[in-house]
Amino acid sequence: MGLTEMMRMIGFARDVFSNLIRDKRGSLATFVAAAALPLVAFTGLAVDTARGYLVKTRLSYALDSAALAGGRVMFDAVQRDAAIQDFFDANFPPGYMGATLTGPTTTINTTLQTIKLDATANVGTTLMQVLGVDDVDVAASAEVQRQVKGMELAMVLDNTGSMRHTAPGSSQSKVEDLKDASLQLVDILYAGRDEIDDFYMSVVPYTAAVNIGNQHASWLVPFVPQLDSFGNPEHEDNDTPYPTGVSIGFMDGSYNHLKWQDSFYPTTWKGCVEARQSGIQDRNDDPPSVTKFYPSRWPKTGATLTWPGVNETNGSGARGPNTNCADPIQPLIKAKADIETVLNAMTYWRHGGTMGNAGLVWGWRTISPRWRGLWDGDDPASLPKDYIADLLANSEPLSDKAVVMMTDGQNNIVSGHYSAYGVPTWGRLGTTSTSGIKAEINDRMLDTCDLVKDEGVIIYTITFDTEGSSNQAVRDTYEACATSPGHYFNSPGEDQLTAAFIAIGTQLSNLRLAK
Repeated sequence: MGLTEMMRMIGFARDVFSNLIRDKRGSLATFVAAAALPLVAFTGLAVDTARGYLVKTRLSYALDSAALAGGRVMFDAVQRDAAIQDFFDANFPPGYMGATLTGPTTTINTTLQTIKLDATANVGTTLMQVLGVDDVDVAASAEVQRQVKGMELAMVLDNTGSMRHTAPGSSQSKVEDLKDASLQLVDILYAGRDEIDDFYMSVVPYTAAVNIGNQHASWLVPFVPQLDSFGNPEHEDNDTPYPTGVSIGFMDGSYNHLKWQDSFYPTTWKGCVEARQSGIQDRNDDPPSVTKFYPSRWPKTGATLTWPGVNETNGSGARGPNTNCADPIQPLIKAKADIETVLNAMTYWRHGGTMGNAGLVWGWRTISPRWRGLWDGDDPASLPKDYIADLLANSEPLSDKAVVMMTDGQNNIVSGHYSAYGVPTWGRLGTTSTSGIKAEINDRMLDTCDLVKDEGVIIYTITFDTEGSSNQAVRDTYEACATSPGHYFNSPGEDQLTAAFIAIGTQLSNLRLAK
């Protein structure tokens, strides 16, 4: 019997009691005996109704908690159902107040992005049994609607040569594992939609340098020709590092200068740049209007790889000025299909080393409002938006900023190779020792992490296949870089990498109660 039926029964008892009071013909004993039944009924109503509503309140709370937990992994049926049951049981233990439970049942609407739970509890009565009411059914439901907040998300992903290897538990290269895991995060965030209002993503592949795109030649130091002893422009200066304040030249409106135009093996600047050398400008988000960049150019001699000849591939035989220059940054875009295309196109690029600090700072620059109007993604005139504190101050719609950064190895420059800081022997990091270079890059990366977090940007970090004591420093660095220890994920193998990206995707999703 439900609470409604119980109320009808009590109403009947009340009518009987009223009639008995008006009837003067019976003796006092008859009156008392007759009055006992409705008195017990009224008492039973108070006791058993209170028990019923207590069960209903607890049942509603348990369903709300379970629906929220299930909604975070709505599109993974196994995780979703397990989360629903775990949270429901934790808040409505089996046998609570002697109730017999039916449910919860789950209804999913993928179009509306809702998850609805229903359950019924049958509760035995106490005093109401004198009226033949042995039990009461109480029902409850909860519904949540999945909603992604406005956000600018930068994916900063390791595309170094070590990503060609295979991780534990995998049958494919680590870069393929990375693609699969990243695409799962995208699926979670977009959840069947092609676009989301006020949601944008950028992708920043990094190796020992970062490719800003060769359409951004205006961000480079202006051309000052270098002349040889005969007064002619130098055709090639071998492995001499760029001197401060002296550039290498424009030609025909692009960075297609003489140092790329070997008379036998011509090519053009692909788009990679060196780290800025002044102060902390290799760690901050100063736009090119503050300080411009030098192009990244692998020396012709003096490094492990030498050329003549240009072989701009990702193989061991790569050579030429663009060696180890990965694919360009993808600035903020909205369409899921476009993001998937960029991620699917990623590959590894051998030689040079790993510059996580360069990857992170360029990831930040893709979402920093100081770079608004400079990138050529979607809506460049209004993107990136202001930081959330400024949006709040100006009563504008809120939009979070986040970075997801992943690596499979230590920050370093390979001996004799070229990076965003040149060749190790040039000493641009203040040291030429391998251990000193690693420590300095880690420190500079942590400087950038702090600057990013100071702006309210959320940082998630992932280390992949970095087990062992020799990699403790990289794990420590990435954990310290993250917004909190809960934002750091160590992934020894493929399964853990996938789980990390899924966890991050669910954390980035925001839910609200629909009812």
